[in-house]
Amino acid sequence: MRVFVNDKAVEVPRGARVRDAVAQADDGLARLLDGAAYVTDAAGRTIDAGDAVGEAGSVYRVVVSARGGREGKPRLTKDVLRRWPKAELHVHLDGALRPATMLDLARLQGIRLPADTPDALAKAMLVRDAKNLEEYLQKYEITLSVLQTAAALERVAYEFVIDKAAENLRYVEVRYSPLLHRPALTLAQAIEAPLAGIRRASAETGTKVGLIVCAMRTKPPAESLELARVAAEYHAAGVTAFDWPVPSADFRRRSIARRSSTRRRTAWPAPAMPVRETAPTRSIRRSTTLAPSGSGTGRGSRKMPHFSRK
Repeated sequence: MRVFVNDKAVEVPRGARVRDAVAQADDGLARLLDGAAYVTDAAGRTIDAGDAVGEAGSVYRVVVSARGGREGKPRLTKDVLRRWPKAELHVHLDGALRPATMLDLARLQGIRLPADTPDALAKAMLVRDAKNLEEYLQKYEITLSVLQTAAALERVAYEFVIDKAAENLRYVEVRYSPLLHRPALTLAQAIEAPLAGIRRASAETGTKVGLIVCAMRTKPPAESLELARVAAEYHAAGVTAFDWPVPSADFRRRSIARRSSTRRRTAWPAPAMPVRETAPTRSIRRSTTLAPSGSGTGRGSRKMPHFSRK
């Protein structure tokens, strides 16, 4: 008979338990029923996952919580978090390398790193007491030094997805800038390599991945426009979005016009628009003139209720 779990229709035999129905809908959620999740009926009443399924058409909702039931004690442990099905929408590929992989790539390319063991390298890569974003980003110069070959980019992208799948991420959007891999690679090579690694790992794990290609505000506008045109060619191959960086204070309005023009010429979908961490509300309003598909950071948006609702 057919019942519904979190709005998903599933077929279960008569006499099946609610837990069985949940497992049919999502095995990951079913594994959480012994700790971090509980089940309610259509009226919101908590029911025992071991109870028999009611009549056909019954509606159940699985609630994932930091408590093992509405009256349970907090159970928000790292182990529970790992088992939760998750999505991650903002992570940098060149900031998510395995230390052991960094050392291996450095050895193959003859590059010297600040440490020679995985544990020591992980400690060396920690950012402490950074006074601003620029200081924080200096660590990326180290990771980028070993990512100037197509093989390195493909390997790191593959391992990134494998590691995220191990954390039970079902969907992840990862970003990077191919501009930071020139002149060693062409823009096309710097896009195709991580896409190849992502495809292999996604096929093995089932984790869905969107690759976001980023322009750089520190690069000449012409390079960002060139990148937008190249990235648009890979939209159907796995490039989810193009990330236009929000300009600095001396940004000229004609660059906004160039962005819009490029979007029209390349048939590029609405870009993601990250807003500077300390951007005032006027900067956020200016960013939205491109009708972006997404926005990141921009704490000032909290002062714009209409923006937050959208």
